[in-house]
Amino acid sequence: MTSLTATEGVNVRYNQDRVKAVRLLEQYLKQSDRTIEFDVDILWLKFWIKDMFITHAMSRERIVLWQTSFPEVNPRWKEQYSKKDILHWALVHHYAWIPIAYGYYYKIRHAIKHFTRK
Repeated sequence: MTSLTATEGVNVRYNQDRVKAVRLLEQYLKQSDRTIEFDVDILWLKFWIKDMFITHAMSRERIVLWQTSFPEVNPRWKEQYSKKDILHWALVHHYAWIPIAYGYYYKIRHAIKHFTRK
């Protein structure tokens, strides 16, 4: 229950450390002149880490972390997600109330499912 893999989405500090690690990796790749070789992989990694801030729990703090972690990739969200993905569109365009409302909807839906299974 408290293992790192079980709490990685919820543990904000762990994901902040991931952001730092990717920044260090980017510095290394730039110094070794290999940035272009791993550009797509780094882009995917950045989106994956950013999504850990908003996938498992929704709050204003997590939305700010999403927006401020790797802000250079925010304009590239259309490359990774479908054009119909309203959550990422809302985050990029600073409509925080949309993902927060979605988070409440998801929590309520999950609670109803939990109670109806009993």
